Amino acid sequence: MTKRQTLFLDLLLLTLFAGFVFTFMAGGRPLSAPDEGRYTEIAREMLATHDFVTPRLNGVKYFEKPPFVYWMTALTQKVFGIQEWAMRLVPALMALLGVLGVYAFGRRFFGRAAGLWAGTLLATSTLYFALARLLILDMAVCTWMALALLSFSAAYAEEAPRRRRVLLAGFFASMALAVLTKGLIGAVLPGCVILVWAACLRNLRPVRLAFTPCGIALFFLIAAPWHILASLKNPEFAQFYFIHEHFERYLTTVHGRFQPLWFFVPVLLVGFLPWTPFVVGALKDAWQRAKNAFRNKDALVGDAALMLLMIWSVFMFGFFSASKSKLIPYILCIFHPLAVMTGVFLARDSVPSVETRRIGRTVAGVLWVLAVAVPIALFAQDMLGEGAFAPVWLALVAFLGLMGALFLTTTSWQRLRIQTLVTGLGFLFLLNAAWPHLDTRSVKSFVPLIEAGRKDGARLVAFERYYQDLPPYLGQTITVVNWQGELAFGMGVEDTGAWMMSKEDFLKVYRDGGVFYIITSVDFVARLEALLGEKLQEVARTKKEILLTSGPRP
Repeated sequence: MTKRQTLFLDLLLLTLFAGFVFTFMAGGRPLSAPDEGRYTEIAREMLATHDFVTPRLNGVKYFEKPPFVYWMTALTQKVFGIQEWAMRLVPALMALLGVLGVYAFGRRFFGRAAGLWAGTLLATSTLYFALARLLILDMAVCTWMALALLSFSAAYAEEAPRRRRVLLAGFFASMALAVLTKGLIGAVLPGCVILVWAACLRNLRPVRLAFTPCGIALFFLIAAPWHILASLKNPEFAQFYFIHEHFERYLTTVHGRFQPLWFFVPVLLVGFLPWTPFVVGALKDAWQRAKNAFRNKDALVGDAALMLLMIWSVFMFGFFSASKSKLIPYILCIFHPLAVMTGVFLARDSVPSVETRRIGRTVAGVLWVLAVAVPIALFAQDMLGEGAFAPVWLALVAFLGLMGALFLTTTSWQRLRIQTLVTGLGFLFLLNAAWPHLDTRSVKSFVPLIEAGRKDGARLVAFERYYQDLPPYLGQTITVVNWQGELAFGMGVEDTGAWMMSKEDFLKVYRDGGVFYIITSVDFVARLEALLGEKLQEVARTKKEILLTSGPRP
């Protein structure tokens, strides 16, 4: 087969493989609260109002993030309606794009096998798999930043002027889309990585390429229009979006997401499973070649590319570790360079038998630790005795234990790699089967009861909570009492009192009569009934939430 034919075949196989991994049973659980409900609802309101400039959540201006994922989610809603699997198409497609990107980069610099392993292990790493099946912004922004840096590195190594221009256009366009996904970090982080890389190469050429006038024009052509329109339509936008959401989020604890400096270390170790035991050897090999690029200006382009991957990983890990606001998905941005470096390591024809056995024993140990940790974690969450969940966690523990024993006997490098891939796939699909039982925050089970009540004229109210998955399932905004949360800013710039009510205003409406369906936390029932001065009827409840009515059940 020709090089072009193998490229097409590899892309097709990776697309089918990763596409299946990311979408299999993607609709098997309700929208997760709050994130999936939030982003589905913002997209739904954009379609309902035909306003694609000003994002709104429950009818309230919401400027925390740019609109790229909202727009894409609105498009999928327009085509498929609000269905769980359809809402997860955007992260799945972005994850697939990331897999194909690392494959193309690995193949370009390190050979076909390295590219295939890089794409395969990225698709089957635990955190990447999870975020590919979850409608949040992090998969999209990390993919765009990855494609930007991968395109830039390829452009730096490209000798043909026309192909270099195409790759640079990909760099600037990807950065712009990253900015439209999650703000200024989409340009700042890739830019900083390139500057550090140029300093380590002792070569100004990367800087000159990064400041190509036509490329900068392309970047602003894509990234600037929405920001300008949002500022013109909403005078309050700029201060909140640029100052509060960028600088205060990073430098202060205003968002209440403070975590210790080492927070991302265990996240990375667990999130990169089952490939974590291979990372030590991968980083060791990459470091040796990166040092060669640092010492020798005429080093191989692959060594310079590995230097970029090392800088990318270390810089972004340090950047987010230093932040006062930390969430697990932030670390996804270093999975792409780790995947390439680990792919290069896995593509080796062989490694010493001593190292093969060491990695095999490490994998076995990790699997056994997980087998012990799963029931302990479930017990801590009071979920160990749930009958519906018992077969899933029993299967997961048994699988981890048996595969751990199998790895102790592994002495073949080829067998070790395939065994790890099969183990990883089994673990991920068992994890996916457990997911609906682990995420218990959804109130989707209340929706048929609420809709039946609405047909009889009942009015829905959320008391001191905002259930972000309710509006998209109901197809309308809801009345919220005595809650502001993340909508506090938007409530302060417009009059939203008709549906974002104080307790006093709600009490007046309630005393006017009519039937109400009230959803709240089980813990809030006593003070709700004290406010209303009467007992309410229970319609249904979940583990933590309860649906009450002031009138007869439907």
